[in-house]
Amino acid sequence: MRQNKNIMTRRLSTSVCRLFITVTILSLFSNTLLCAQNQKQDYFEFLQEIFFENSNHQYDSVLLEKLHSLQQQAIENTEYEQVLWMLANVELNSDLDAAAFVHFFRLISLFPDSHFYMASTHILDSLRLRLALPASYAKYPAELPSQQNIEEALFNEIAFLYSQPSDTLMIPLKKEIQDFIQHYQDSKFSDILLFWDGIISERIGLYYQAEILYRSVLRLYPQTPVLGQVKLNLGLLYLNHLNSVFKARDYLLKIVNNYAGKPIAGDAQFALAQIFDDRIKSPTEALAHFQTYYENYSDSLMVRYAIRRTAEINVSLKNWKESAIAYEKYYEYAPRDSFSIEVLQRLEIIYLEELKDYKKAIRTLLVEARVLQAPEKLYRAAQLYRQKLNQPDQARKVLKHLAEMFPNSPYSKKNSGY
Repeated sequence: MRQNKNIMTRRLSTSVCRLFITVTILSLFSNTLLCAQNQKQDYFEFLQEIFFENSNHQYDSVLLEKLHSLQQQAIENTEYEQVLWMLANVELNSDLDAAAFVHFFRLISLFPDSHFYMASTHILDSLRLRLALPASYAKYPAELPSQQNIEEALFNEIAFLYSQPSDTLMIPLKKEIQDFIQHYQDSKFSDILLFWDGIISERIGLYYQAEILYRSVLRLYPQTPVLGQVKLNLGLLYLNHLNSVFKARDYLLKIVNNYAGKPIAGDAQFALAQIFDDRIKSPTEALAHFQTYYENYSDSLMVRYAIRRTAEINVSLKNWKESAIAYEKYYEYAPRDSFSIEVLQRLEIIYLEELKDYKKAIRTLLVEARVLQAPEKLYRAAQLYRQKLNQPDQARKVLKHLAEMFPNSPYSKKNSGY
């Protein structure tokens, strides 16, 4: 009995000890958090003091570094607002106009009720003119609701800046994206922002950085809705800037196979045709991809190029019938294109010299006569009717038409023998 009592006593003592340790740990953890919060508040207030003492701009470089670092951290909205105000002003005083514009713009976008709002908008108006930015920048803040989720508001602000047709803000916009990702590390917008960061990097010539960012999206977000577009961008990056033709080919082939019928598949198809045409020098593969492209996609300039290259590659392979079909298709597709005149002339040669198809040669000559206002083409058509097809009646009709259309032409008087 006494033994059981001793066991119970020891168990109770152990439980009390564990409870004491747990309470102590929680107390220490709470004190640590409170201490950290107090330190962060003290640090913020210290930077405020330095900002107000910076009348001669002696602390500009230090403030730029410390304020930029602080605004990336998880701080209270009231402090976040003030940090943005201080950071933007220091950038403004340091002649970093584009960076200052973006931070003032972020401030009024995130905090439309801020007491810094009016001053910020006046500065933004001045900076917009100085940076030659479109008027659309001035309209955006006026459409914002007064209460917003800060994370979504920041994403919307970045999305707006990204959508604008201006290269002036590309570098500070990259930093804007990086600040967001640092500030909201588990955000639902991270995949899109990484993708945009890659596009911006490519636009400003940071090609290897763009490659890493695109590959990061593929690795970290395999279910992202922009997966196909990321693969396309990466394939085109390898092709156009990193001189990795076979990597480009592999990515583009996957897109063609996995996204058939979608616009990105068309872009990949066209790029593949160019790879096989210009880089790998495989005319049969190039033909297949050019033909698939113009048969399934509708971009006018690219379709015209695809049809033209189909015709020209067939000529190089001496596939005269196929080249004639492609040239006919080109003229049908774009009869007023500047290249169409040359198309007619090439068709005339192919039908006359290679295919000996005099009916189609005559048809081509009649079109050339009308388009070029060329009486010699009508005369040549009449000759073919007479000499090759033995149809003198048709020859006389063409010559009559020639005399009516071009009465002063020397070809109108060459009617003997018809």
